[in-house]
Amino acid sequence: MLLVKRFDPLCVTALMLVALTCIVTATDAQNTDFDSDSIYYTPLSRTPPATVERSVSVFRDTAKVGQFTRYYFDVGMAMLAGCSCGTGPEFTSSTSTIHGVTLGRKLRVGAGVGFDTYVGWLAAPMFGSVGYDLVGTRNTHALFVQGQYGFSFAWFQGYTNALLPDEQHGGPMFAALAGYRLRYHNLRIAISAGFKQQKAITVYETETWMPSETGGMVPGTPSHTTIETTMGRGVLNLAFSWK
Repeated sequence: MLLVKRFDPLCVTALMLVALTCIVTATDAQNTDFDSDSIYYTPLSRTPPATVERSVSVFRDTAKVGQFTRYYFDVGMAMLAGCSCGTGPEFTSSTSTIHGVTLGRKLRVGAGVGFDTYVGWLAAPMFGSVGYDLVGTRNTHALFVQGQYGFSFAWFQGYTNALLPDEQHGGPMFAALAGYRLRYHNLRIAISAGFKQQKAITVYETETWMPSETGGMVPGTPSHTTIETTMGRGVLNLAFSWK
């Protein structure tokens, strides 16, 4: 005879609730372990590096130490402004080119030639040039001073009714400038102002006459009159240079 054991429905329900409670508890424990494992599962936040803003001066030379000497050349165009007695203000032009070397970071030494125009004169100076950067260097923008000294060949260009000289000579030329130089890669653009002085000489010969023993007139020793002209002008110069 087969015996069938009968279970109480309340006992079965209680057992099912206990089993469900155990399953939920085990699942929560597993999730807690998963969340607490920060090495494998928790993303690490990265703090971006702090950025420091620095204002770099246009006069600051950040270039590494290079050659002590470096070749350069420039081409300049200038306006000469001045006045002569009786003619009023005069505005003429000047052009020049200088070739030389930079010594270190601040000193420039070179030789140049130019062509200057004045009212009544033309001059072709040959000169030496020395420049020094007061602020900045050859690798940056710079405030500079420059001096030029040399000798000019000169030609007198008188008015139509003017008495032409028998001789004409050039003389010493001097210029002093101060300005600002801009740098763009190997190109330099300089704007400067200053003073320029040029001297020139004209010689006029005048015939003289002397009485002769016969009562007539004979040529005597010619008389020479030498006039030295000094032309001082204000200068406004624009120059383009390479290195």
